[in-house]
Amino acid sequence: MSSAVSRERPATAGHVFVVHGRMETLVKDAMVVSTDRAFAVEDHWVPALGGGDTSELKPEGWGREGRVYGRAPGGRQIWFLDVSDSVRSPRTLVDGLRGVIEAIASSGLHVSAGRALPLVAVPVPGIGGGAFREHAGEVIADLLAALSDLVAELAVDVVIVATTRAQFAAIQRERRVTQSFPLSCELTEKAEAIGTAAASGRLSLFLGAGVSIPAGLPSWADLVEEMRQVAVADGAQLPAEGFDALGVLDQTELLRGLLGDRLETLVAQRFADATPALSHALLASLRCREAVTTNYDGCYETAVTAQDPQATIAVMPWQKPLPGRPWLLKLHGDARRPESVVLTRGQFLGYDSHWRPVGSLFQSLLMTRELLVVGASLTDDNVLRLAHEVRALRQRHDLHDPLGHVLALGPQPLRARLWAGELEWVSMEGDTGEEQARQLEIFLDAVVAHASHSAPYLLHPYYGDLLNDDEESDLAERARELAARIETAVTTGAVRQHAGWAELLAALRAHGAHLEAGPEARL
Repeated sequence: MSSAVSRERPATAGHVFVVHGRMETLVKDAMVVSTDRAFAVEDHWVPALGGGDTSELKPEGWGREGRVYGRAPGGRQIWFLDVSDSVRSPRTLVDGLRGVIEAIASSGLHVSAGRALPLVAVPVPGIGGGAFREHAGEVIADLLAALSDLVAELAVDVVIVATTRAQFAAIQRERRVTQSFPLSCELTEKAEAIGTAAASGRLSLFLGAGVSIPAGLPSWADLVEEMRQVAVADGAQLPAEGFDALGVLDQTELLRGLLGDRLETLVAQRFADATPALSHALLASLRCREAVTTNYDGCYETAVTAQDPQATIAVMPWQKPLPGRPWLLKLHGDARRPESVVLTRGQFLGYDSHWRPVGSLFQSLLMTRELLVVGASLTDDNVLRLAHEVRALRQRHDLHDPLGHVLALGPQPLRARLWAGELEWVSMEGDTGEEQARQLEIFLDAVVAHASHSAPYLLHPYYGDLLNDDEESDLAERARELAARIETAVTTGAVRQHAGWAELLAALRAHGAHLEAGPEARL
């Protein structure tokens, strides 16, 4: 069930999250869309708005009497904010965003299943195609300050969805300088250490079913129960009491015998077309090169692709990774390929004969990377076998550095003891599962902030007010002038090909030194 948001001061303060991606690829309870006084909605918003004629979403009385925000008709939690030059300054722009968040919180907003607080998604207003793109740094600083103050008073979480690398990196830079995270000292230190590992390229991900539950997908136990009910509806005699007495792999083997090939098809259908949750967007924002999952759904790869639609992630073993691009290894199959789904005892027993190279690739990550385990209980027999083979090899050769970290909901002292010396157990706090899950999201948010050390905004003229003094501004201007000279020399052939000038130009562009402040300049 869902619950309405309280307008009283909440017992649990809200939090401001930041992800890199797209609004339409994120589960949320409400969203804010940028527009102008004439209600001209840019094309890039259409997928998030569900397609169709966006003019039908125009709030009643839009643009009258100085109104700068309003709600779409029909009860949908879609709100619009005027970011045009009719808004006089970055400060009044942010005041408008504050007003719309307050209106959302008092609108009868409801909480998605599994969340402790509702989630409101907002853009970085006014600096993409809006009127304040040349004051991006000022808008970002005001935005973070205003939203941080606001969520302390309202029972809502807010996620800022940055659509460009420059936006995302600039926001994270500002957060590291001016803000702290509501975590214990121990968790804060661990978040910084894991974020540093991600920034250096040492970190890889292992994602279990718990990551996808907030996206509305079932746990393993819930999935098996759903399939049992399908078999019962078909006439099978499967009383819950006797069925529950079987081990999970025996349960799925029995269901396979009853449902035949339909079992894999039904499972694949159950996991198809899910929208990524906040946790997927946060994990994708870590920009890890390698990830492994036992999940069938496509939420993680959707979240990664949302950061750069032109450079998709390779899903292994069906696709070969491209140099410099991320990949995701699916240990137990993919919902888009029902025949690949692994879930019965027979399929697990025959894993090596069909999937051994996949398991070996997972083991290579255990040997060469620092693993971050999220949403996995480490009870999967297949994963345990692969991990224990690596563990035994390492012990025989006196290798004692840890394999990585497990982010767990609540204390699990016995399981932590079982993996002592190999995996560091990081337990989230909270009285309920929802509170622990929310702290996990906040922890990941802190990890992402510490992992974001790139600076694609540094030389961009729109972000000049993030520079500290005249010396930094002068250096940035000289670097842009150098980029312009190299661009001309490379284009006209005044410098030798393959002498490194094109590579230097690419590096300057990667830090924001574009020749024009057009769409290509908004990295």
